[in-house]
Amino acid sequence: MTRLNFLTAILLVASFVTIQAQVGVKLGGNLSITGGYFQSEEGETAGFKPGFQGGLFYNLNVSEKMDLMVELNYESRGTISKKDYTMNFPVQDPTTGTVLGIGQYDVSQEANSVQSYINLPILAVFGGEKLKYYVGPNVGFLLSGKADFTRTIDITLADTPAGTIETDLEEVDWQDYDSFKNIFTTAPAEDGDFLNSVMVGINVGAMYSISENMFLDLRVSQELTDSTNDHYDNSIYPSDDFSFESRSDSDRNLSFQLSIGYKF
Repeated sequence: MTRLNFLTAILLVASFVTIQAQVGVKLGGNLSITGGYFQSEEGETAGFKPGFQGGLFYNLNVSEKMDLMVELNYESRGTISKKDYTMNFPVQDPTTGTVLGIGQYDVSQEANSVQSYINLPILAVFGGEKLKYYVGPNVGFLLSGKADFTRTIDITLADTPAGTIETDLEEVDWQDYDSFKNIFTTAPAEDGDFLNSVMVGINVGAMYSISENMFLDLRVSQELTDSTNDHYDNSIYPSDDFSFESRSDSDRNLSFQLSIGYKF
């Protein structure tokens, strides 16, 4: 009898969960940007990059006032980072390697980057039938990181143009050391990824029901961890001994997302 009651209880709980739970799909676009808040040096700027995202969700009603929603999403995030600055640095004879003097380097560079993630948000959902709002953590796992990179350096020595260095690289792979090490003159000798493989952040947003099954979702997703490996966080300006000192900054991605969802 006890075993029968136990099995009956399990069936009742399973039926309740099945009735109260909903699954569905979401699809939409985003605007994202990566930067170091209040840590950028003069000459560094960043711009928003459009992307897309979509996936599956599982929504479970846990009480009269709260739902628990777990998602599994694919998302492309990125940024358009620019650096326009001037520095003084030794000029060498390209043939002999002899230092000719201290020249002025006018640098202009841009990295148009996009990263692909598998995201796992876990959200606490509150509100009424029409309008719901939510908050919760997000863990993202990096699938790929690519960039188109350009750099132009105009060199002037004793007020006389001394040459131009141009770099134009397409499809730089931030996860392939050989692909990007020629960009970072201060890169460490050992192999190492430029981007970190795991992202931890927080999501805040709201959902508005268009119909019984369809809804709009507006979300802000803020990364809390550092996107980039600390090995590559160096000043863009040389120190007195013409080395590029390491700096402690955190590059965090911010994403604004708008999706349309459907509950089955």
